[in-house]
Amino acid sequence: IEARIKTHSIDCDLTWGFLHAASRPSHMTGLAEHKEELEKYGVEGCTLLTREELAGKIGSSAYHGALREQDAGHIHSLNYALGLADAILSKGGKLIENTEFSSIEGGSSPALKLKSGKTVACNQIVVACNAYLGSLVPGLNHRVMPVASYVVATEPLGEERARGLIRDNEAVCDSNYVVDYFRMTADHRLLFGGRCSYSGIHPRDLGSSMRPRVLRIFPQLVDVKMQYAWGGHIGITHNRLPNMGRSDGSIYYAHGFSGQGVVLAGMLGKVLAEAIVGDTEHFDIFARIRHLPFPGGFLRRPGLTLGMLYYRVRDLLS
Repeated sequence: IEARIKTHSIDCDLTWGFLHAASRPSHMTGLAEHKEELEKYGVEGCTLLTREELAGKIGSSAYHGALREQDAGHIHSLNYALGLADAILSKGGKLIENTEFSSIEGGSSPALKLKSGKTVACNQIVVACNAYLGSLVPGLNHRVMPVASYVVATEPLGEERARGLIRDNEAVCDSNYVVDYFRMTADHRLLFGGRCSYSGIHPRDLGSSMRPRVLRIFPQLVDVKMQYAWGGHIGITHNRLPNMGRSDGSIYYAHGFSGQGVVLAGMLGKVLAEAIVGDTEHFDIFARIRHLPFPGGFLRRPGLTLGMLYYRVRDLLS
């Protein structure tokens, strides 16, 4: 991501520093083990912070310490996507929007069937729909479960008040199984996400629904308006690893990023490009990962909802 931002001069507020904040004292043990695992794989610059040290970085008493990664961070992901789109156009690529497909065909004559009745022939097809795949590719949709996540943005707080909440402008995510996550924007708003929904039922008033979660971490924002609120779907897999492979000879796919899509989609996009031009070394590694389907039929979503309720209870009791 950093290399692409530099190569294509994308203005997307790249900022370094990420805090895994411990929601319970017992979670510090897991964060210490995670630090050891990261270092085992060559990741440098990870630091464990005590509760007192974290209090100097975040204006909240909700956490019991943290693991800080110096080489992780946050970006304005929409501006990053728009920058990539501009780069594609500058290289002669085409972007065709608002065009719905009814089906795709692989084999020796790959083609896209449009809902308008037209057919688009091509050499290869890359399916990158993630949580919005639906039934476009038979057999793939049961490997990914769409899960809703929601975000609110406060009104501008001003630089001084913003730094009182997150001193060094780092991204923060808690250590629960069902996480809350937050950061500051370039115009000093608090961007706060969480409250995953596995049932498919969405809150009527998203801003009001998210407000208690924000105030639980930052009660000093009681006078602040939640100016924007929105939601979208995350594509999760059974093992939380991305599902990549090839179907019917000429249909490539990569999805199921399980909440890490900004990073993983960019990385696996490069792997897919390598495979299409004949270098399948990295592609084959991901394609060998076994992915169990989520149960089908009318019990699919209720079963997942009950399973996640178990983890929510664990978050409360751990």
